[in-house]
Amino acid sequence: MGKKILLITLCCIYISIFLNIPVFWKRTDLILLFSSCLFLFSFSYLPLYCASFFGVNSLKITASAILIASSVASYFMYFYNAVIDYGVIQAVFTTEKSITLEEVVDLKFILWNAIFGVLPIGFLWWYKIEVSPKRPWFKSPGVWVSILSGPACMLFIFYFLSSSFDLFEKYEEESNFKMAQPAVVIAQTHIPTNWMLATSVYAYDFWRRRQEKEIHFDPSKHFNYVLPKYNDDTFVVVVIGETTRYDHMGIFGYARNTTPLLAQEKNMVPLRGHSCDTITRSSLSCMFVRPGGTIDSSIQSRPILKEENVFKVFKSLGFSMDLFSTQGEIKFYLRTGTDSFKFSESYAAEANNLRLPIYDTVMLPDFAHSLENHPNGKHVVILHTMGSHYKYSVRYTKSFDVFGRDSQVKDSNSNNELINTYDNSILSTDSFLSHIFEKLRNKKAVLIYTSDHGESLGENGIFRHGAPKSTAPIEQRNVPFIIWASDLWLAEAKNRDAFERIRQKQDTTIKHETLFSSMLDCLGITSNNGGIDKKYSWCSE
Repeated sequence: MGKKILLITLCCIYISIFLNIPVFWKRTDLILLFSSCLFLFSFSYLPLYCASFFGVNSLKITASAILIASSVASYFMYFYNAVIDYGVIQAVFTTEKSITLEEVVDLKFILWNAIFGVLPIGFLWWYKIEVSPKRPWFKSPGVWVSILSGPACMLFIFYFLSSSFDLFEKYEEESNFKMAQPAVVIAQTHIPTNWMLATSVYAYDFWRRRQEKEIHFDPSKHFNYVLPKYNDDTFVVVVIGETTRYDHMGIFGYARNTTPLLAQEKNMVPLRGHSCDTITRSSLSCMFVRPGGTIDSSIQSRPILKEENVFKVFKSLGFSMDLFSTQGEIKFYLRTGTDSFKFSESYAAEANNLRLPIYDTVMLPDFAHSLENHPNGKHVVILHTMGSHYKYSVRYTKSFDVFGRDSQVKDSNSNNELINTYDNSILSTDSFLSHIFEKLRNKKAVLIYTSDHGESLGENGIFRHGAPKSTAPIEQRNVPFIIWASDLWLAEAKNRDAFERIRQKQDTTIKHETLFSSMLDCLGITSNNGGIDKKYSWCSE
């Protein structure tokens, strides 16, 4: 039993410490470095610990698989500075990405994995373990160490995660910066947690898709949808805002000029909107499905999803799709069926962003690359922002501190300071959208922006959001809709007609539930068997 423990320990040290040396070398915080090593060691230990109870061969097979996967991951991390996340794992297991063996496997790849993967596996199988206890198992210290080591590792992982979250919240409060969760960043930055977690997410997504095939109604499979040729090369961009109220945007008549750049756009229609819920997760479920695609539950705190969303229709029509986010609503991202997605901790794990605040602008380079990678259009990009989520003052850089920062006071008398920082966050969103427009200006493109919900800013003594939607203050459900189109998209007469019909809706209140039909109908997409209900379309006559 002692030899088995020694073998597990050596494997874990090699995987979690040795293969991570180039990453650890950049660390200056010794306490964080030490705790990270223990976390990674414990995370590596658990699968080998479990495998060891099924025999020596089970242990060696499991260890071999982890060793070769970790070796391959280290190759791409060190030579390509890659963050091993869900998108990378998805590319490995699907044929949607143009990654072939010829592009990946070369002499350098073979040598690296021969040295750091095959050689350790050779030692692993050469190492002899004889299981012949000379005394009863309950009197063997090695057996007790083996039995107790697994729970000890689990307890340390739990302690590390809980303490890191507590320190994270304290640091955020003191520094007034919004940072990604450090434990998640460590997990995504290091071996073997990066590829293990990403593989787990992919496995969950694969299982979920199989389970939900007959549970969720999929409009793309039950209705016929046809994309007109004149929009076959269109870029569709959907920007999901966070906690944005339209009555704090200058383009809707707000006294403060919080949207100076949006106000200069000629091909833009601002619409007053009403959210389908008051918290992000629930709104993401109901805002992109057909009316009735979710039902309220008296048991669950969020609506029950009955149908697939509009993005599945775009996929069925042959659109490619990327999603970038500074949030972490992974269940929603998986439901969109995108070719790839990145979320907040993926960005925080990148070398250039380590220990830096994550603002929405971090998505702009990926957005630009996504457009470049699909020069012929027929491409959807979803951008999920942090926008104006509380704490408002951590959503923007000092350059947007126009109306004043808050004083850290959280009682009801602080609403003036909160409004100042809230308005600053709207100003930051104005700049973010302007950058998006600039990237789309010379393309055939249309953009839709709306927020997931609104926010109470002290009206009647109420703050934040999340009230039950049946009794929520109107401020928590007032959201903007912004529809923007490029000159190239508007050059087509049918697109111009659709855009003008949207303009005619400026005196009405638009609901989230209209997104499904409007996104399809306004692009000229048709359905001859009821897949689009035109009474919910902004572009209907």
